[in-house]
Amino acid sequence: MDAHVTRGIVVKKSIVPLDLVTFENVHSDPGFGAYQMVPGKYTFYVKHPTKIESINRTRVHKCQVPYMMDSGHDMDKVIVPTVESIRLSRVHYTFRVQHSKDKPTHYLDWKTDKWGRDYPHSHPILVPINRLDGNTEITFNYNLTKP
Repeated sequence: MDAHVTRGIVVKKSIVPLDLVTFENVHSDPGFGAYQMVPGKYTFYVKHPTKIESINRTRVHKCQVPYMMDSGHDMDKVIVPTVESIRLSRVHYTFRVQHSKDKPTHYLDWKTDKWGRDYPHSHPILVPINRLDGNTEITFNYNLTKP
């Protein structure tokens, strides 16, 4: 399980059904999900306290496959936790956020740095669509930035 603690977030078994239309090659359980335990509207900053890397999608290790995120800036690259961080169970909770095209709780956006610079100085954020009750699984539509 995740080694770090983020107040108000719990990682546990996902209840989001797999989208077999979007992910036709996936035939397994979605695994873990990230749950917002405190009611409200919270933006989640996707800054990782553990090691991540941007690598060519053809060079992804098999243990990194369930965590792949498109880089958003290079079609050939993905962002993944390092193999070492996976083996040490130090995977950041944002790699546990599941896909939902029908009822996402958040949308993915990019936050520039304090000088207004974009990639590679910016970082992704998950912006809430509506207020959530406690113990709600966090999701976003992997295919769209905004709803």
